[in-house]
Amino acid sequence: MPDYRSELNPVFIVGTPRSGTTLLYRTLLKHPSFKPKDLCLEETNIFLKPDISIISRQKPKSLFNYMLEDEETYQKYLKSIRAERIWQEIFVKSGAIRFILDKPASWNLLMNPRIVRKYFYFAKQARGCQRIIEKTPRHLHRYNRISKSFPNSKIIITIRHPVDVYSSYKKRMQRDPDSNWLDYSLPEFVKRYRDMSVHISKLNKSKKILCVKYENFVKNPEQEFRQICKHIEEPFLKEPLTEGEQRLSDYQVDPYLSRPIMNKTKNWSDYLSEDQVIQLERKLQPEMNQFGYSTRLKA
Repeated sequence: MPDYRSELNPVFIVGTPRSGTTLLYRTLLKHPSFKPKDLCLEETNIFLKPDISIISRQKPKSLFNYMLEDEETYQKYLKSIRAERIWQEIFVKSGAIRFILDKPASWNLLMNPRIVRKYFYFAKQARGCQRIIEKTPRHLHRYNRISKSFPNSKIIITIRHPVDVYSSYKKRMQRDPDSNWLDYSLPEFVKRYRDMSVHISKLNKSKKILCVKYENFVKNPEQEFRQICKHIEEPFLKEPLTEGEQRLSDYQVDPYLSRPIMNKTKNWSDYLSEDQVIQLERKLQPEMNQFGYSTRLKA
């Protein structure tokens, strides 16, 4: 029987969408320790669902794609969680799951740490990598679940100026109008950015956590990448920073991912009005102070 707990020390990249999580993920996937057999930027969303074993039987795209569509290995994973599936089905069919979902202990009670560990154990085999790295920005709000499932994991949180994040939302919506998950009003975005900031302030003292400012990463990639490699206990290599990813050249959602790291890829003024920026910065001034950000408006 494999030791699913001790054989993995994964790295998780989290943060707000459009804050540089994918750029960092793409870069680390070029490191020999994390490099998969085939390029895959899929987000698993695995820490967001309470009944993982039952959902896994339906073979969701996120879980299957992350395993590089390896049917044989995915079936091995499903077979390994048969007991956990039966356990979770008892809670679902009895209706008891409704009463425990909001309880902190529900993640352990439903045996999800075991299910998640088994999933990444088999994903590591399917991907053919030395070490697991995964990126789902919204997992920031599920840090406790990550920590309970992988006590030895390392987490990287990306941070970006709110004006640049919101303008990136608008830019992505232009390129991909079907991305309804990015269609936030300004007040909705402010609330989400505040929530993210609260989580970061709570987690920032943990030795498992490293906060990386997007602006620093694109301006001084070598310096920042050295710090990142030190945090995740991997040797620093310069090659992941200097190479683009040609296989992403037709990735219309973000064509810059096919190129080497660039300091600037857009102007916020192309997507936001000055009045919107004034509103954003006024409402998020405490959060900007927290992260050391100044106004994007010139004096």
